[in-house]
Amino acid sequence: MVPGFLNNIQKKKRVFIYFVDQNRTFFPLVKEKLSNEENYKAHLFSTSGTLFDHLKTSNIDNTGINIFFINTENTHDGVSEKEKLINSVKKIKNIYSDFHVFALTNLNEENIHNELITAGALGIIPKNDSSVLRILNHVNGLISEKNLEEKRKARILPLKILLLFVLLIIILAIIAHFIHPEIFYT
Repeated sequence: MVPGFLNNIQKKKRVFIYFVDQNRTFFPLVKEKLSNEENYKAHLFSTSGTLFDHLKTSNIDNTGINIFFINTENTHDGVSEKEKLINSVKKIKNIYSDFHVFALTNLNEENIHNELITAGALGIIPKNDSSVLRILNHVNGLISEKNLEEKRKARILPLKILLLFVLLIIILAIIAHFIHPEIFYT
């Protein structure tokens, strides 16, 4: 019974993946790899502003796994790529603290990695030939972690039911002892 219950939980769960990057060269590769699974829903955005507009207007499913991969490109508006990336991560983590955020970047400054982790990013993925593989590994890792958590919860449920049953028997025995004490002394 428990394995069937777990399979139903896993089928209902959805994985929502949000990509933000002006350079969309690897999006088709990632989308192709994720298209084999019907549980994945990928959203592609060219700027973090369009992502936040989408998040404001859409109904976010908190029961699924929400994963963000964010990169910003340096534009000529006076704000550096580093600041945009850190601010985007902070904004997502402030609004949705339980969502998983990863930074996609070519920046090699020493402090940026620490600042991104401090801002709430789970990891930094360098933009290179292995980016797609790293993205897929992170997605699969988070799905495995969620499945393990659900299995633990499913194992605890029968134990809770058993404990409630034992507690009910004890309460009934105490009530019976006060109403009919002669039952226990014969």
